[in-house]
Amino acid sequence: MHHLTMETIRRIVLAWPLIVGLALLAYDVLMYAESLRAGTHITQTTEQTVDVLPQTLQRPLEDALLTALSPSHLHFTAIGPTLLPNAAHLLDTLLDDAFLNASATHWQVNASVLHSSLQLLRSGRDAILQHRHELQQQHHRRRRLHLWNHRQQQQQQSLSQPSSSSSPAAASLSDWLAAVQQTLAGLPAGSSSHPQLRRGLVALLLQARVAAGGSWSQSDEDAAAHILLQLYELHRRGATSKSAVEYYHFSKAAGTSVCLTSAESGCTTFSTSEQFTCLLPPFGDGPRWISRRAHEERCRRALPDSPDCPNQIYSKLAKWGSRYPAKGALVGCGARATALAKSGFNFYASEYTLRPRGGKAGAPPGLCAQFLNLAVLRSPMSRVSSHLRYVIRVTYDKLGNRTAPYFGGMRLADWRALLPAALDNYYVRGLLGEGVFYTGVGGLTEWEHLPAARAVLGGMDVLLLLEDPVLLSRLGHKWGLGWNATFLEAEGRRDTASLEEVNRIVNTVLPTGDEADSLAAGNALDLQLYDFAVLLSRLDAVVWAAAEAAGEPTKGKRRRRCGYVPAAPLPAGTASREQSGGGGSKGTAGRRHKRSSSRGGSGAVAAAAAAAGGR
Repeated sequence: MHHLTMETIRRIVLAWPLIVGLALLAYDVLMYAESLRAGTHITQTTEQTVDVLPQTLQRPLEDALLTALSPSHLHFTAIGPTLLPNAAHLLDTLLDDAFLNASATHWQVNASVLHSSLQLLRSGRDAILQHRHELQQQHHRRRRLHLWNHRQQQQQQSLSQPSSSSSPAAASLSDWLAAVQQTLAGLPAGSSSHPQLRRGLVALLLQARVAAGGSWSQSDEDAAAHILLQLYELHRRGATSKSAVEYYHFSKAAGTSVCLTSAESGCTTFSTSEQFTCLLPPFGDGPRWISRRAHEERCRRALPDSPDCPNQIYSKLAKWGSRYPAKGALVGCGARATALAKSGFNFYASEYTLRPRGGKAGAPPGLCAQFLNLAVLRSPMSRVSSHLRYVIRVTYDKLGNRTAPYFGGMRLADWRALLPAALDNYYVRGLLGEGVFYTGVGGLTEWEHLPAARAVLGGMDVLLLLEDPVLLSRLGHKWGLGWNATFLEAEGRRDTASLEEVNRIVNTVLPTGDEADSLAAGNALDLQLYDFAVLLSRLDAVVWAAAEAAGEPTKGKRRRRCGYVPAAPLPAGTASREQSGGGGSKGTAGRRHKRSSSRGGSGAVAAAAAAAGGR
């Protein structure tokens, strides 16, 4: 009997949550039915319990958000934008203390400005959290009052829906918006375009707008619009203070097109030809793609009867293992700025990895404050596919009809041995310096390297995406760089005459099936980093769209400048600033002329290197 009693008690205890749940469900059903009888439809969404913004209001923030972030990161309802889940997570990452602390080393500002900027971002984050919490509490109070007092709905609504001006959260948000405007107005002119602050503040404005819903007022909208224009002006002034554009060229992500477009927009560099693609030879920033050792091993295994095979390689690309020299190299920012000025160049590309801060071996990698830092990214697996195809193409140029047997039977492990960095989180490696760049395949981790790469990416002054639609690409070029053309309009690389044969080989040797899945899994860090880059670029686009809508002048975008960046001084004995071949058809200047500028060349750069002492 005792056993039966205990068993009964045990069953009751186990069933108790179900009993309570059914009781609550029955209660909700009764209340819902009662509300319908009274003619009131109770909703469980915040959207339908707040007022819709009048259509007559001016909404520059919403227009900019719609242009830049919809439909990729948000969608619009009657009361404003709603974040998609992926966007909410990325915004939280951007505003998290872990990211803010990691990115602090890449802010190109003094300690006082850094402190006030970080304080502004953190206070905004706290104000929005408070605002969101208060609105949720108001919503819950309204819902309870509606349920219990549905017969007196009109009276209860007037009591339960206080105006936004009387809400402590609304007051806190308004105070923060005012503080942002005051802080931005007090920042020193020039020296930095404030990319981290720009993106952080736009992210907070977006979160504030989403949290406010229908309580977002016209005064809030006006303040937000003014902040966007302040951020643009800070960027423009910072960009015009730079001596050159440093373009971080991630291989097979529009590098040739960007280089040609820079010439179309008035920039000067060593050469826009395919041989150099805006690289400066004395800088040593060329790509490190192919492992010569793996190539030679491939020759022995696949082409044993071709003794010349080891030498049939594009040597410019076969530099895996090559590092910046410890002495005499143009690695430091100051040395490079001096060399560029003496050569009359204001644009150059780097296709390797981020250099050590101060040019000192062993120092952590850092961006150069002297330059406007530009990066263009492409969807990682699309970039990997293009990279593999290009390697097959240049191999065909060397081996001809021996190319198919050379690549025949290639497994993913063989590809990774041949192209160690290019197929293993190439973006992360390119942002974190030589130590990380030469880490073994599979050696990068999400907890250590991904946050560090995000921090560097957040310090880039301008971020563009190969997949951007035409409108966003145009905004990024015009308002981010001050350029009058986009890389979408450039020719890119010429196709090989044997394209059909190369494609046939490509279709038989690229990784497929499980190996293709493994290749994608092996680039998981790049995939996450790319999603973050898309968000950063879209936040920038909010500012660019607001500047265009307001009719802001790009100011300083005069002839012979590299967009916002001033023209470099003429080298001694040079009479012209013009690009050689500058009057030719689009995208052809660098192909008809070895150098895209008549200002000097590698000799001038080398002389500057000697004078600078590699600092």
